[in-house]
Amino acid sequence: MNKRAFIYFGLVALLLVIVIPLWAFNKDGSESSSPEKVAASDEAARQLFVTNCGTCHTLDRAGTHGVVGPNLDDRLAAAGPATDQAAVDATQQRVMTAIQQGVGNGAMPAGILEGSNAQTVANFVARVAGQ
Repeated sequence: MNKRAFIYFGLVALLLVIVIPLWAFNKDGSESSSPEKVAASDEAARQLFVTNCGTCHTLDRAGTHGVVGPNLDDRLAAAGPATDQAAVDATQQRVMTAIQQGVGNGAMPAGILEGSNAQTVANFVARVAGQ
């Protein structure tokens, strides 16, 4: 291999191995990437969502941009964000069922969160999806 080809190969390898992953991590991986801040009372719920669900699911208010699971803003708030308590309760139950039972023959495994953590995340998602 001549010297010029070796240099080009090194630059391409550097770009693919270091620069692009570093850029992607800094772009979507920061906790401050949420376009809107959540209330202080929702911060613990947001963090639980980011840690346990954000890798797979997109939820704008949580600042996550998952690529495997459905976009929860689109899926749960197709007709607009839930504004009345009955709509929030119905969406929360839908999210709880998905968390407890899983979805898609193991695509989303059952029991990712349990107990009060599952309730906290389900309530958070039901209230903020589509906002």
